[in-house]
Amino acid sequence: MAPGVIRVFEEEAGKHSVIVNMLFQQLDVASAMPLDVLCLYFGFNPIFRTNKILKYTSFFEFNHRLESAMDKAYVYRVFRTTGYLLFTLHINACIYYWASAYEGLGTTKWTYNGEGNKYLRCYYWAVRSLITIGGLPDPHTSFEIVFQLLNFFLGVFVFSSLIGQMRDVIGAATANQNSFRICMDHTIAYMNNYSIPKSVQNRVRTWYEYTWDSQRMLDESDLLGALPATMQLALAVDVNFGIISKVDLFKASALQ
Repeated sequence: MAPGVIRVFEEEAGKHSVIVNMLFQQLDVASAMPLDVLCLYFGFNPIFRTNKILKYTSFFEFNHRLESAMDKAYVYRVFRTTGYLLFTLHINACIYYWASAYEGLGTTKWTYNGEGNKYLRCYYWAVRSLITIGGLPDPHTSFEIVFQLLNFFLGVFVFSSLIGQMRDVIGAATANQNSFRICMDHTIAYMNNYSIPKSVQNRVRTWYEYTWDSQRMLDESDLLGALPATMQLALAVDVNFGIISKVDLFKASALQ
């Protein structure tokens, strides 16, 4: 990667690409194996579908490509983080049902009693437990006590992590707007402190509002400063080509 120019070293890139592709192909082949056929001989068992988890790479690749194509990727990140939370609660509900079946359905007040919709009842328990709302029956056996303690510890960790991730996503989405408001507030405070005439203050406010409405940022150099000079030139040509093309000298030129 030269300054602003992408150069591909075929030999090194080819070796890395072959290794990665071979790994992905092996995972795809393993995930596509029809282990569901074993249900015909051993009965239905979800463990025969665990090989589908090996397709996790496709999920992350889909996320990466979708975020790259979206104008407002933070909207998708919010829904994705919410999906992580709901999926975590689903896993917790399934583990609780397994624990209840292991102890015996309805044997204690802590276990699921087998009445009503078992998924909704277990999911309700998972929400109250993982989000640490409380109000659940006290565990009785050693297995139930250990299970509940681990569930509380993991619930605090997972829920706080997801809330922190949600806060970061929303904060990153509004970072530019918050920076604009802070800069504008400081400028107005400066003008009031030095008794700047109202006409000048109105002109300054108008400039801030126009700049924000037109390009959603105050200083483009902050955004482009990290790019090489060649890429900055390419972006400048693309952005200003409509103006440049109106000049007689450049009318016949083509954008490269």
